[in-house]
Amino acid sequence: MTREAIAAGTDVIYQGALFQPPWHDYSDFALRVVLGDGTRVSVPVPQVIHYFNKARRRFDASCANPHARSVGDPTMMPFADGSPPMHSPAISRG
Repeated sequence: MTREAIAAGTDVIYQGALFQPPWHDYSDFALRVVLGDGTRVSVPVPQVIHYFNKARRRFDASCANPHARSVGDPTMMPFADGSPPMHSPAISRG
């Protein structure tokens, strides 16, 4: 039903089933892309597939070779391929 809803151009999909082995899950909400000015647009897959494939390879590699220790915030862990963490928030003291 999720594929049909996407193909039909549905703006909001609640609890959409996502399945692509070895991963599966349910989205809370799937929304069309919303731009900074509030405009909702569809983004053709060919425009983002290279980014998606790179992000997925990094995620799969990280899951296949988890770090021995956790820092409590997975966004602060480097990726298995040596890439830096996704976020480096400034820490204010004081």
